[in-house]
Amino acid sequence: MRHAVIRNITDSEGNIMLEIVEKICASTEEAVIEAGRREAEEHEIISIKSIPDDMLFPAEDHQDGLKAEELKEVPGRLMIESVRCGIDEGGMACGPVSGAVVGEVEIRTEDDETFFMLLADVEGIPHFYKTPHSTFEMHTNLMEYLDYTEELKRYFIRFDEEPFGYSDIFDHPDYAYYQIYRFLIYLVGSSWEETDAFEHEVVGKYLDEIEIPMSEDEEEYLEEQGDDE
Repeated sequence: MRHAVIRNITDSEGNIMLEIVEKICASTEEAVIEAGRREAEEHEIISIKSIPDDMLFPAEDHQDGLKAEELKEVPGRLMIESVRCGIDEGGMACGPVSGAVVGEVEIRTEDDETFFMLLADVEGIPHFYKTPHSTFEMHTNLMEYLDYTEELKRYFIRFDEEPFGYSDIFDHPDYAYYQIYRFLIYLVGSSWEETDAFEHEVVGKYLDEIEIPMSEDEEEYLEEQGDDE
């Protein structure tokens, strides 16, 4: 058994957004000493997780993100636990940082576990993420969290198409979480009134009970497909 010493990146309410592995230790004693040292010297929120020797910690794996075609959907029915939508205004770092429209959904499995999927629309280009914790505050205040964008990339869902757009999502209805992609695309492309109404309608329901409205992007895609026939 190994032990991961983890730095927890939290939002303004103290909720964990990212878990960054600082060190993998071979013993509990080594992990406790390392965690204590980091807390004392760096004033960070540190935790320790035990992991089997033959298992990669999530932050060790998927260095370049998650491949869409390799994602496996969680078995059983998925419940919509919460929905959030907001805007990141962007700003200036080494150069201009584009803003984004952000939508996130929290999903509960039949095993009573939760995960999050998020879409950040940056100037019409979709960026999807699948994370164990909510990263909504990070995405809607990205200038405050620029130091952690590399860590965030571990949870970025990569599609093979380049350049990548919404039509590439609709080309793959066989991909895992396709209906959640549609859900998020509708969410970020709707008016605030439509978003509020949709949130009230879907929270607490199973995904397969929800009739997801077509987004403008999906309507345009279907029109183009019809024109090609």
